Formats: sequence, C-alpha cells, structure tokens
Amino acid sequence: MLFFKKKMVNFIALLMSFLLLCGCSGSDGEPVENIFTKDIGSRKSMLENPSIDYELPGVYPAISVDLMGYEVGRKKIAVLAASRLPAFYEVRDSQTGKVVYEGGVKRKNVRSDSEISVGTVDFSGFNTPGTYYIETEILGRSKDFSIVEDVYQSMLTDAYGKLRALRCDGCHGERIPFEQDKSSTLNSVGGWHTSAEGEKDVVESCLAVMDLCTIYEFYPKIFSDDYGSEDSGNRIPDILDEAFYEANWLFTMQNKESGGVYASISLDGDKGSDSLCVRAETTRATAYYCACMAKVSFVSKRFNQELSNKAMQAAVLAWNALEANKSIVDSDQMFRAASELFRLTGQDVYKKVVNDFLSANADKPYESRSTLDGAITYLSSARATDVGFCTLLMNNLMKHTEGKVADATASKYLVEADEAEASDVLRTAYEFAIVDYINSSIEYVNGEEDCLHYVGGRNAYSINYFDSIDTPDSLVKIIAVAARLSASDDK
Repeated sequence: MLFFKKKMVNFIALLMSFLLLCGCSGSDGEPVENIFTKDIGSRKSMLENPSIDYELPGVYPAISVDLMGYEVGRKKIAVLAASRLPAFYEVRDSQTGKVVYEGGVKRKNVRSDSEISVGTVDFSGFNTPGTYYIETEILGRSKDFSIVEDVYQSMLTDAYGKLRALRCDGCHGERIPFEQDKSSTLNSVGGWHTSAEGEKDVVESCLAVMDLCTIYEFYPKIFSDDYGSEDSGNRIPDILDEAFYEANWLFTMQNKESGGVYASISLDGDKGSDSLCVRAETTRATAYYCACMAKVSFVSKRFNQELSNKAMQAAVLAWNALEANKSIVDSDQMFRAASELFRLTGQDVYKKVVNDFLSANADKPYESRSTLDGAITYLSSARATDVGFCTLLMNNLMKHTEGKVADATASKYLVEADEAEASDVLRTAYEFAIVDYINSSIEYVNGEEDCLHYVGGRNAYSINYFDSIDTPDSLVKIIAVAARLSASDDK
C-alpha cells in the first residue's frame, strides 16, 4: 500500500498522547459569542432605515461570501468585518428579495491590531439551490452568491480545462535560442505556459507535476479517465495524463552532456517583449527536476514502462550533476531529490544523503516546501526507513498542520492570514488533503473548504481569485483539493 500501513499504525499510536495534549482548534472549540439580541419580528427588510458602515477602506462589501458558490449539504459561512457588527442577518432570494433564511451573528475572536470587529453567519441549514445575498442592519447586503449541487466537481472540471489551455503545442516555434549563445537553439516544443507571456519555468512545472503525482498516489480512486480531454479513455487517469504531458516537455530541458537542467524558456530582454530565450542551467532547476523525474518514474511504472525508464535515467543524470556541484546546492533541495531516488531505487548512495540530512533536521520545524515534501516522500516509502526519523517527521508534520489550523482559527477569514496570497492558501489546502490521509479529521476537510471559500471570494476584498488563476502550480492545487472534496462524504 501507498502509505506503509503497518508502520503508520505504530506512528499514530505514538502520536496519540501528543495530539491529545495539543488539542484541536476546530470550530467546535472556537471562543465565540452569540450577539443575536433583537427580535426581527415581522420586519420585511433590514434596509427600511439603513445605516451603512463605510469605515472599511475601499468599496468592498463588509459581508464576504464565496462567489464560486456553496454546495448543497455542506457548511456555508459568511464573514462580517466592520467597526460595528449587526445582531442578526437574513438570507434573501436575489430574484424576489424574499427572506429565505435568518439567524444571529456570532462574534469571532481574532488576532488583529485594528479596531475592526469580525463576525460569522452560518447558514449551513439552508440547502435550496438558487442565487441569494445576505442582508444585515449597519452593513447592508453582500454580493450575490449561489447554492448549487456539485460546486467542487464543476471547479475540478474548470481547473482541468484551464490547465490544458496552458499547453504550448508549438505556438512559439520549435527552436528557441540560448540566452548566452544566440547562434545555438533548443527544440523545446510543448509544456505548460507558466506566464501570460508564454514563458515556461522548470521549477514551477516540476512542483506542479510532483503535486499531481503525489495526490494521485494518496487518493487514486477519486481520479478518473473521463474528464473529456483528448487523452480520456486511454486507461490512464487524466490527472496523470497531465503530469506525463509535462514530463515529456521537461525531458527537453536537460543538458544530456552535463546532466544539468536549463532554468526556463523566458523573455529575452535584449530582443523585446515577444522574443523568448533559453536560460542557463541552474542547480535549483536541476534539483527539482531530479526529484520530479524520480517521482514520475515511480508513479508511471504501472502505466508506461518506457516513460518510467526514461524518467529514471533523467533523474540519475541530474543527480550526477548535483553531486558534481553539491557545494552550491541547497541541502533541502538535495534532500528532496535524494528522498525520491531512495524510494525509487533503494540505493545506499541516496539513503546516505537522506539520513545525513535527517540526522540534522528531522526534529526541526519545516522551514521549506522541499523539506516538507521530502518528508512526506520518506514517510510514504516502502523502503527500510528509520523508525526514529519517521516518528520525528510525523510529529513535525502534525505540529506544522495544527499550527496552520490554529492560525486559521485566529484569523478573520478562516485561513492562515487575513490577507493571504491565493497561491499560499491553495498550498495549505493541498497540505490539509495530504495530512487528512495520514490522520483523518473533519478539521482538515473543513480547512480545505475554508481555503477554497477564501479564494472564491470570502476574503478582505470580496474578490473571486479563481477567475485570475492561470499558473500550473495553483491550478494543480485546485484539481487536487476539488477532487478530494467532490468525492468526500464529509458533508
């Protein structure tokens, strides 16, 4: 099995006392105060004598909702932020203006230096599909939002479509000149665009491919071969079709002589905004490429042995380049690559690098994505791993995740920071999905949903960030989390 179940039982047992001491910071334990103090009686509208609070900067509504919509049968929460909070709220039909649901506002205790008060309204009990808005005294009304079936399934399909739309099938020509030698060119057709200008970045591509492969490893049953792409029906889950498509472009970015990897296809500043060039090899690109190819080799074995062999050869070649330059390679990136190669091959040369890194770092908080992802790979390996390292890594993984849960509980918009970047929030949602496999908890499922609600508009600016997300790394996170939630029974 993927996660070395016998070991995991022991690890979870070791952690139970730790977790009991730490406690959980979910919604059931949140210190809230119900400030519903007025009887709404037979009032027809809260705005008969409106008192609108314009103290927040800008013109953003003080009532933030998920503009992507709320799913029937799941939690539905809106966030209120203003200098004064109302006592109660009404949910109204956008077409008729009629009240369809009502209740009290709960004050939320948050970490904030401002004088803004924060409250939440929970209308999870209302599940009639349609388009609505929330109205209150003082704050007026929210933007319109919908309640629909299969929000996450639609999100998943849209994210797949947006990722495929990033494919560069020869749109910039077959030959791209090198930045430092314009007389030489590279044939690098294919791959996802990682910017609107047509650039293609190796590190971002590798991160996205690895996340696609990892989420499939943990949840293979939720990914199908029928999302309507040109590859559907080939008996390979569409999520892996995307990963393998990008892997085939990544092959073109490796220098077969040195083993090093070119950093990107980027805009050439010397030739104007429409010209692209190949950036030089970097140890960073080579390290991520090495880890990515090792993971592609591992995952593709049962689907495409030729691809698996090619990816393993590319990973080993990249590793040799890293070894030749290890004095300038970041240790966490070296660990990330070694952890994937150790799981793939079991060879001592990679095991030693992993063990040396963990001897110095296994008990330390995760300070980089490379370390966290390498730890997850190590924990999911069926190789002869060290029980002591595994226990330390599990402890740190749980501390890391519970810390994010605590940060979300203490923030205005139920995510790790009041004005977090959408890409960071999506990464957190992805981590919740991974950790939920290891130690299943409704707390993590709720965390995933809260992250998507934030990106969908339940944020300080009431902006639907989904509309502007167009980078592979973020789209991959949406695919992973939306697929998880779409298949989840935790409603």
